[in-house]
Amino acid sequence: MRTLKVLFFLCLFAPDILAQFHPQAGLMGSHAIHKDSSIILAWADDCQILRGWLDIADTTLGKTLQGSSTNAYGKADGFVVSLGDGGEAIYSLANPIMNGPGPDFAIFENGFIDPMDSNWSYMELAEVFVSNDGLNYVKFPSQCLQDSITQINGVGQYSDCRKVHNLAGKYVLNYGTPFDLEEFIHLSQIDLLDIRYIKIRDVIGSLNHDECSRDKDGRKINDPYPTPCPSGGFDLDALG
Repeated sequence: MRTLKVLFFLCLFAPDILAQFHPQAGLMGSHAIHKDSSIILAWADDCQILRGWLDIADTTLGKTLQGSSTNAYGKADGFVVSLGDGGEAIYSLANPIMNGPGPDFAIFENGFIDPMDSNWSYMELAEVFVSNDGLNYVKFPSQCLQDSITQINGVGQYSDCRKVHNLAGKYVLNYGTPFDLEEFIHLSQIDLLDIRYIKIRDVIGSLNHDECSRDKDGRKINDPYPTPCPSGGFDLDALG
């Protein structure tokens, strides 16, 4: 009987067990950073954009067009540049970021809340890398516990941000996803007191084995796909 009770409990609360990361902005326990937060000391203003495809599976469609690199300069304001499938943004920092207490920087996107569930939102995700020299990067170890069997389809389909960790785009418009350099404290190949480059790479959300992006444990990262429009892929707003 006790075994049955335990199984019942696990089945009843399985969604919450699997959704183990921080909740959406504005909810208790969230670590989202608002664009007006006093902990933001400066905003990046030098960014190179390497456009990605409208659809990685059909490159004849071309690349994204929405926005320009200047949309990723300065304070988060909702004006974005769209990276497309596998596209990249590379920030060069005149004043290097140093590892300190708590999060060291935050990345802002323009996702929006599911009106039926405030933990769910429209998320377009990106992997994040840091470097001292702009040549040798280390990637933040991401985790994605989303369903890896049923594709999140295109524009407007919501998903649970509590199943995502260390991926930019987790939080909605005006709220940055924080990143902590302390995660690399064990690595000798990176100087955590002299981070001069931050690279943001759009997650290719396709579940196709040959095209997908994967988290640190090899799981496919399920992300809206396809999004064959000029504003497809991760929409970068700012780096604080």
